Amino acid sequence: MDCAKRIGQRYFQAGSGKHRCLDCHMRRLKEDADMESSMAANQEAQRKADNSRRHRLFWRPEIVPGPGRALRSLGVRNMQILRSPSVCVLYNEAHGSVCCAASPQHDRAAAVNIWYLICSLKVLHDHRREPVFSLDPKNPHSIAGETQVKRFEPPWLAGSVVGEVLFQADYALKELCLGERALPLLPDVLSNPTTEATESGERAARQWFVIRRATVTMTNDGVLVPHVEMGVEARRLVLCAEGYKDAEHTDANDPFVQQARTITAHFKDVASQLQAVGELEALAKSMVVARYLLSKGCQCDGSMLNKCVLPMVPEKHEYSLEIPTLARRRRSSSVEQDPISGQVMLNHESQAIHGGVDLHVPALQVAVPPSKPVRLLEPTAPRELLPLFVPLRRAARAA
Repeated sequence: MDCAKRIGQRYFQAGSGKHRCLDCHMRRLKEDADMESSMAANQEAQRKADNSRRHRLFWRPEIVPGPGRALRSLGVRNMQILRSPSVCVLYNEAHGSVCCAASPQHDRAAAVNIWYLICSLKVLHDHRREPVFSLDPKNPHSIAGETQVKRFEPPWLAGSVVGEVLFQADYALKELCLGERALPLLPDVLSNPTTEATESGERAARQWFVIRRATVTMTNDGVLVPHVEMGVEARRLVLCAEGYKDAEHTDANDPFVQQARTITAHFKDVASQLQAVGELEALAKSMVVARYLLSKGCQCDGSMLNKCVLPMVPEKHEYSLEIPTLARRRRSSSVEQDPISGQVMLNHESQAIHGGVDLHVPALQVAVPPSKPVRLLEPTAPRELLPLFVPLRRAARAA
């Protein structure tokens, strides 16, 4: 009917008194499936826009806290420091004291978000480990189920600005890897990953942010300059009795691993274009400074940390730990003929990715000071004690 060829013994009915040959039938099935997928994609896009508004699945730069309130709560009084949009942290090795000063405008690498530093110290002091976030399927046996659950360690990070940074950065990563976001500088490896499906027909993997390398440089005037190299790691997931778990082996050529390598190689570009990822990098730098100070023997003042009320997101009392699963699972339709039965089959495929953020600081490296003295602050620049740590004499008596 469609190609005007004479139909042989194998044909397919196409309405009243009409028939198609095998090739035309398979082509029409594919066209119908593609049209159905296109309509479904449009409906899905609308649904996702609604979900994004309802569940705030987008980065809000206005929630990033400035240093003023934190410094005032710590007793800092110098107006030059309080009015500065960013501050740096100084360490005096001889006295073991920690101070703050207005961050030099010519070197933004020294800037440390004080709220992130307070939160990092609080987590390390109370829980003896770095914060962790994961976005997991609510039903552990259905990787592409309707709902995902935010899991924070420690749990009190939920609803805090720090917790939101962890979540939004991870969600931006999932959008990037599923094709919801496009970054022009990234290669096509992010476009069409294909892997073997699980028995349930779902493609399962997890990808998460990590700190790959951490370094602290101390200038001659005591300013701590943290450096972090971040990246993404990936693992295939397999279904077991308890739910999905990491596969014992993930092929180095697995598309999910290729995605992770690509993002890692272009991480600075990703962080500059995705604000939530850039803010995650700022949080990681504060974590590195906290680890450095503790490694130098500084002891946290627990009572002072508890006085600092961490900034929360505006909807803190309505903060939801459940969100709809990122639903644009990659659709691909193909029409095939079974070589044995001759039956024509229409195949659909989908993917879902889960993961999170692990801010574990690897072996911290202290950069070798340059041969030429480096001072970031003017000699007259005001400095004030940062009372997040027990004074050295009091710490010595306690020991």
